[in-house]
Amino acid sequence: MDPFVLQIRFIGSSGQPVKDICRQSCLSPIEALELTAQCRCIAPTAPDTLPCYPFVDRDPFCITGSSSYHVYFAGLQKQHEHRQLAAAAAAAANPAATAAAAAVAICIPDFKLRGETVLLSLKTLSSRTLKFSLAKGNGE
Repeated sequence: MDPFVLQIRFIGSSGQPVKDICRQSCLSPIEALELTAQCRCIAPTAPDTLPCYPFVDRDPFCITGSSSYHVYFAGLQKQHEHRQLAAAAAAAANPAATAAAAAVAICIPDFKLRGETVLLSLKTLSSRTLKFSLAKGNGE
């Protein structure tokens, strides 16, 4: 087997910023995630309605010009959602991207509630869920 260097960059959160946006709007989680990609700010509601330490001289949640990514994710969501970011958000996410290397947004379901995890194809950036469950046995 030949060695391979992976050059796919990820950025994301455990999901509280997306949940906070959804709580204050009529956006779905994937729409909120896409909005934060367009705004280039992972947590636009912090520290106003999302608790965090208030920084005076900088915003650590801003995605700077030098930070590009291919996969933008939020965890702890109700269900799996996957969306290719719109051209404007994709260009903001990865300025050097070509059509073949566009950015995607993925909502990852809360494993504790759904027993699902997300599998991501690193070749195509498509995703799907894998559900874990326990089969009922003979009184075990």
